[in-house]
Amino acid sequence: MDRAKVDPDYFWQSMETCPTGERVQLLNRAGIGSTGKMQGNKDGWWVAWAPMPKIPPAIKALLE
Repeated sequence: MDRAKVDPDYFWQSMETCPTGERVQLLNRAGIGSTGKMQGNKDGWWVAWAPMPKIPPAIKALLE
């Protein structure tokens, strides 16, 4: 099995608190994370969400 670096203090959040129309990380029932905008979750496919990480200035400079 592949290993992953996990932050022990950072957790997925309840879908009840997910903002709509904003880009977030979404976790589906298969345990796969995606980036997208929550527009609706009628079928319950999405089970949790997390905010996008902020890009620090030093990294942003590398992107410009």
